[in-house]
Amino acid sequence: MKFLKLFSLTIISMLILGGCIPAKPAPSGKGAGPSMMYQASYGYKMPMKYPLKVGIMTARDSRPYKFFDEKDEFYKEPIPNGFSKMMYQEFKNSGLFKETVFIDEKLPKVLDAKALKFLALEHNVDMILVSDLIDFNLLRKKEGKDMMIYTYNLIFSVKTFTQLIHLNSGTVVWADVVNRESKILTDGSMSRGQLSELTAPGLKGLFSDMRQLISTAGLEMK
Repeated sequence: MKFLKLFSLTIISMLILGGCIPAKPAPSGKGAGPSMMYQASYGYKMPMKYPLKVGIMTARDSRPYKFFDEKDEFYKEPIPNGFSKMMYQEFKNSGLFKETVFIDEKLPKVLDAKALKFLALEHNVDMILVSDLIDFNLLRKKEGKDMMIYTYNLIFSVKTFTQLIHLNSGTVVWADVVNRESKILTDGSMSRGQLSELTAPGLKGLFSDMRQLISTAGLEMK
């Protein structure tokens, strides 16, 4: 009986290594995974849209399910925090605002005139950019089989509802839902390097879309 169990485990291990049974991506443990941070866009500056100071606030986690297989512990940073810090870096480098700062706080539940004025005084900012993270997830889709090896598309999906708010007037200067996907073809497993390779293009595309939308569709506030 012990021999049969050992033989079965050996066969399963060989199949996984051979790609016949996909090895699911496994979380690295809290704080032990790769960083979500990547080299934000430098060099190209957009025309300044707002000669004002904007605060990038920590995104609210509004996802219906976690990153992969009900787990979130794939990155060094908690996902909403890592996402928000990358958004800060991208907008700091964009040139759209006169000054950009990071506010390590979530938007208050009640967003009335009193709350907006408090944020303006507390953080010395004219505007805030806040996001609800609707989707930041990993999907795995079987593509086919080649020489007994199954191939899978690992698909990263990110979607956010983001608002740019002028604090003193309470004006929503710009608001929209923005989403992007990026994917890589694998045997179903995923290394740390592949995780960064998968998510960075989707995030860069999302922030690029956001910058362009704010530049072209946002109200003028001076």
